[in-house]
Amino acid sequence: MGLDYISYIDSEESGDYIVDFDINCNFQSDLKLFVNQDIIFPICGTRAIFPMEVGSRNISISKGFTYRLYGRDLNYIVTAVYERESIYRKIWEHKSLNIGRSIGSIRDNFEDDFKSAIDRLERELFELYRDMETIREHIFKYVENYVHSSSSLTLSEKLRRRIRYPLSKRS
Repeated sequence: MGLDYISYIDSEESGDYIVDFDINCNFQSDLKLFVNQDIIFPICGTRAIFPMEVGSRNISISKGFTYRLYGRDLNYIVTAVYERESIYRKIWEHKSLNIGRSIGSIRDNFEDDFKSAIDRLERELFELYRDMETIREHIFKYVENYVHSSSSLTLSEKLRRRIRYPLSKRS
């Protein structure tokens, strides 16, 4: 969307509202939070945009990233899940939460696994169809749609079969 601002509208109805917007998110410095049952908000530190969901036993924090595949961008989301009691205990003991580092580590693992899966798929398809440019275009067409709809940087076996099938018929 690229909005430069967000506006809030007063309403007579009560309920939760989700505002979806895309902003480049950078890692944050250590952050001190105020916690009171289900209310959490930063009281000092540099705040980055981390969508946060407070569930019954866990706290999920998500951040968007971009992966470059064949010179094109794939946008996906990484989510870290923390036990609520563990977060509260760290806050109470004045310990660092290191949320940015945790999410970065999860991102690195996702990207390494994804790259390995793509490399393996390229090798398999190259045995069937010896034109790497065509293979990469074919892979990207399927992967782009999947990552866009799921916001996940994964390559399931079902998706791998879907990618392999049309090229295996050509050979």
